[in-house]
Amino acid sequence: MESIHLEVCMRDFDWYVISTLQETGSITKTAELLYTTQPAITKRLQAIEQEFGCRLVMRTPKGVAFTPAGNKIVEKARIIIDTMQKIREAGGEAYSYASDYEIIGALKQFADRYNICILTVHHTRKNIL
Repeated sequence: MESIHLEVCMRDFDWYVISTLQETGSITKTAELLYTTQPAITKRLQAIEQEFGCRLVMRTPKGVAFTPAGNKIVEKARIIIDTMQKIREAGGEAYSYASDYEIIGALKQFADRYNICILTVHHTRKNIL
């Protein structure tokens, strides 16, 4: 299997953007579902494509269609979304800064398991454990 090395610093929201965009096939509908604007989704999509260094979608008369690379990334994005949700649910009301470290650990395991990316996480919270 070919190994791809990426340094990724994406917001949680970005994973939802590309996952929802693939489901809807529409930037406008994605914006509606994520309670934001079409220009905001377009801007995030451009930033995501720049971060991965490849086109994720191609515009079509009917909306957008994902490229093969985009389909692979969305498949992994859904795993990340699911993992983050499970970690947050496990913590319930007690979700805390410690859970951030669990998310980082889960993402590292994901990267190691699929041998496709290395994640660099930049934490912006203060007063971390």
